[in-house]
Amino acid sequence: MRRLKNNSFARIGRKYFDEIKKIDCTTGIKDVTKVLSILDKISIPENIRVGVELTGNAIGGISFFFMCPKDDKYYERRQYKQYLVEDMYVTPTAMGAWQAYLFQQSSAVMPTYLYGGYVRRDFIFSIARLKDIAKNNDFNDESVSMELEKVPEEDLLPSAMFHNNLAAVSCCYWTSFGGLIRETAIMRFKGNRIKFLKSQEEMLVRYERENRY
Repeated sequence: MRRLKNNSFARIGRKYFDEIKKIDCTTGIKDVTKVLSILDKISIPENIRVGVELTGNAIGGISFFFMCPKDDKYYERRQYKQYLVEDMYVTPTAMGAWQAYLFQQSSAVMPTYLYGGYVRRDFIFSIARLKDIAKNNDFNDESVSMELEKVPEEDLLPSAMFHNNLAAVSCCYWTSFGGLIRETAIMRFKGNRIKFLKSQEEMLVRYERENRY
């Protein structure tokens, strides 16, 4: 199974995350069906639309995608699922698996508040972004910046592979509550449907912010 690693994964990831970061779901439910057209290897059933809502309680909240029938004008029959993309159609290729992973990670870049901030991730699609993190963060441990500067670009680029209906996607992200982490997600295709099987994380540079929420 050959692993594909090229800038096309990074480009689509950057474009998609930049777009959904603009969604202001702090003012109520938003229909994001058109935004998802950026992920051209994923399609939504014709009778369904996708929305996003910032949900939570007094101690914090995060943004979630949901599905509802197109004729449900007021989103009264909306359904939240952990793996919402499993109800969509995904092209069974490495790029299809990558886009399914991006969709699955959307809550990590959309609006949060208070303790919901623990889910936030800064996905790394270039060495320049990692250098910005190393330069601009006020680390309590100076060695963190030095370690980040040493990470080679080939270790940062997202990658995906697809063979015999199985796919593996690898992507790096930064979090102030862990450091630089590479996540690998394993998926299985059945026709044009996808199922997330498992994921594992590899710590590349450890960091833990002193001040929490």
